[in-house]
Amino acid sequence: MAIRDFTEKIAVQPGQEQVIRVALEKAASGVMPAVMSTVKITINPSRAPVFLDGLFVAHVGEFEGAGRGTLVAPGPLKSRSRSPGAKTEGGSQD
Repeated sequence: MAIRDFTEKIAVQPGQEQVIRVALEKAASGVMPAVMSTVKITINPSRAPVFLDGLFVAHVGEFEGAGRGTLVAPGPLKSRSRSPGAKTEGGSQD
């Protein structure tokens, strides 16, 4: 399934709560492979973001536990995770 990103710039002030409501639609995709593989990841802390092939897929906690993981097509895959709050190569924080 192709992923479509939602991006919105917001400014949150101390003690303020903002609710952002988004309705995402499935992107058009090609033919799904006949065989799928499951990726499960365990990293501490569980709030660390997980990227597969450069795309954010979830936080680690969403991969843990029975029946949890993400389906992928078999083959090479680049996985990356980063400590929450760590600076990226461009200098911004997650």
